[in-house]
Amino acid sequence: MQKDTVGVLCAQESMSRKVVHGGLLLLLLRITGHLFRLLCIIVLARLLSPQDFGFFGIVMLVFYFLETFSKLGFNEALIQKKNDIAPYLNSTWTIQIIKCLFFAALLLIFAPMIAGFFRVKEAAPLIRVLSLSVFLRGIANIGIIYFYKELEFYKQFLFEFVKTSAYLLTAIVLAFFFRNVWALVIGFLAGDLAGLILSYTLHSYRPKFRFDPKKSKELIKFGKWIFASGILAYLLTQMDNIFIGKMLAISMLGFYQIAYRISDISNAEINNIISYVAFPAYSKIQDDIVRLKSVYITILYTTVFLSFPIAALIFVLAGDFTMIFLGKNWMAIVPVMRVLVFYSVMASIISSMTPVFCSIGKPKVVARLQAAQVILLLIFIYPLTRFYGIAGTAAAVVSASAAMFFIRTGILIKAIGSYKWQFYKPIVAAFLTAFLSAAFVFLIKFMLIKHASVYTVILQGVLFCIIFVIFSCVADMFLGNKLLFITREVFNSIKRREYHKTE
Repeated sequence: MQKDTVGVLCAQESMSRKVVHGGLLLLLLRITGHLFRLLCIIVLARLLSPQDFGFFGIVMLVFYFLETFSKLGFNEALIQKKNDIAPYLNSTWTIQIIKCLFFAALLLIFAPMIAGFFRVKEAAPLIRVLSLSVFLRGIANIGIIYFYKELEFYKQFLFEFVKTSAYLLTAIVLAFFFRNVWALVIGFLAGDLAGLILSYTLHSYRPKFRFDPKKSKELIKFGKWIFASGILAYLLTQMDNIFIGKMLAISMLGFYQIAYRISDISNAEINNIISYVAFPAYSKIQDDIVRLKSVYITILYTTVFLSFPIAALIFVLAGDFTMIFLGKNWMAIVPVMRVLVFYSVMASIISSMTPVFCSIGKPKVVARLQAAQVILLLIFIYPLTRFYGIAGTAAAVVSASAAMFFIRTGILIKAIGSYKWQFYKPIVAAFLTAFLSAAFVFLIKFMLIKHASVYTVILQGVLFCIIFVIFSCVADMFLGNKLLFITREVFNSIKRREYHKTE
């Protein structure tokens, strides 16, 4: 009995170590990529107008709408499966091609009607060109799903980084010449073309056009709730853009989208990392709730002590960063950014919950929770947008997310057999640590910094990081040295990795 207990504990630590080490490795790689993307966005914001970004926002609303409906949850079903997934790949790829051809045709036919709905006729040719991206994504190699299933972090990063780089670099070059929205559209198309080529370069699997009704039916059984969840997720993430595009000037959508991109840094990165790392890991231990809970709590600590400081730093630097790097024409995004960072933090924590429900075979729970949040968002968003503009839209997004946050946590705690304080303790600690660090930097800025510059922005950022690390060390004493344990295990894993390379 004692040996069994020791074995379970060792297995928990091994899986936690693998997930955290892999997640942080991927985070470092993705931070590099995100800094590059942020630099490109700054350059594009200097070259293009808010109206150009608004036009592109309309196009992407339509594109992501169709992409959402083209995802039937097959990829998540394949990742969740314990057995060999090779027999399912050809059917998945075949259905993927048929779907994307159908949706590309819809874009070509209905582009003028869609543009008319948003009262932006200029968007029709842009939408038609983006139909090519739908097709390119449809014929990509299904074999890259092994990157996610087998936790091949470097290949995941390489695929995404090269694809994004092709998009942004192409957009920047064309923006110098065109100075209009076509730079963004053609750049996006170039990124998808690069992704298609890479999918066949990085993985040796070669799909065939074959369909197995029995295999497909098996995937649909699991994927139907993922599909429903994807539709609801689209509404949650795009409803704000839809209302702004319909109710306000097109330039307001451009302001809002840039504010959202910058404020959502922590959620975007952490959400993607959790999706890549946690879901496959949870799926491997889905039958062992004790191990699953242990791994999840470790991920929760990592999530909150990454997302809270990033959000707080954005809140502190929003005004100076916008004026210096984007220019005074973009200052309208500052209050919106400061509201949206609260959504970003909540979304990053919620994103850590979703893979748990999916891995234990309860994706319908995710879909039902998202449906409730969509209803709340519908209640809040119209009046707030009408009376307060894009700041009101941001407030509606935060309000709906906050209202559902505690309901989600209650259901999760019950599902994994955790205690409330065990869940809320790291969240409270991370919030207080980030809040005190931000307050300290605000005080120093008020007392000592009279004029903003690149140097003062860097100084505030460095100072915030130092203060946050100090406060985190103090907080960790009350957390049972959990952060110290995670940090030590990551460094030990890196050392072992380097040792094996030299042998």
